[in-house]
Amino acid sequence: MRQLMLGNVLYRQAQLLQILAEPVGGNGLVALAHQEIATKLNLALGGPECIQPVIDQVDAIIGNLVVPPIGAGSLLPCNTSGYVDVLAKYNEGRLNGCSMNHCDEQEPRFLREFNGCIRRR
Repeated sequence: MRQLMLGNVLYRQAQLLQILAEPVGGNGLVALAHQEIATKLNLALGGPECIQPVIDQVDAIIGNLVVPPIGAGSLLPCNTSGYVDVLAKYNEGRLNGCSMNHCDEQEPRFLREFNGCIRRR
């Protein structure tokens, strides 16, 4: 992708890479941006769209804030941690019924969940 919206702000690819390289450092906006970027890329690659209502809420929270290091936007982690957790679970294939599937479907579900998608030998 050459550009992506986070909230109401459009970022170019180079800016998105800078954001992904930015340490969270206690800024909930940076943590949220990291996960939202990954989620939107997963959606662009054909990931399940059931996460879209969460993305809509995240975009509303971000609004016109400009994510560091591009800008100086900030959100308290206590206001973003729930969304960060849900998006991380989606991106890691751990959101039941709505996830990117990083596991081998041939392995029984309980083994995939128990092993964290790592095949038993």
